[in-house]
Amino acid sequence: MRGHIKRALLLVLIVSTACWATDRQAGIWKLNVAKSKFPPGYSIPKSRTLNIQEQPGGIKTVVDGVEADGKVLHVEYSAKYDGKDYPMHGLPSSDTITITRIDENTFDTTNKKAGKLVQTIRSVVSKDEKTRTTFWNGHDANGNDISWTMVYEKQ
Repeated sequence: MRGHIKRALLLVLIVSTACWATDRQAGIWKLNVAKSKFPPGYSIPKSRTLNIQEQPGGIKTVVDGVEADGKVLHVEYSAKYDGKDYPMHGLPSSDTITITRIDENTFDTTNKKAGKLVQTIRSVVSKDEKTRTTFWNGHDANGNDISWTMVYEKQ
């Protein structure tokens, strides 16, 4: 009898694990500068890597890179897909982030500084899960509207 119970519990565990959908945003993503599009005069980063880890109801993200001027970039945040503000560290232009899931491949993000909207970003993972494209909208140092697209490849 105990053998049947153990097998039944094992089967439930296997089925539960197989049914648990992983977040398609999760993984390590490297910026492909050549495929990305930046506005004229924008400081194009030399490198950027996203390490996105799935957490219950959201993600933990670590961004590492080298900016156009050679400065090292290191950004970290943990946020849920609930539309609430969460602290973000390491990005001079923003101090909070809000994430909302649109569907299994898409989520929208807003970055704020002292409660004021700075940027909106839509991130989309391709159906084959090999490419992650982020569409950014924000303002330059003079307050002019700008937008750019960053294309990342899964590592």
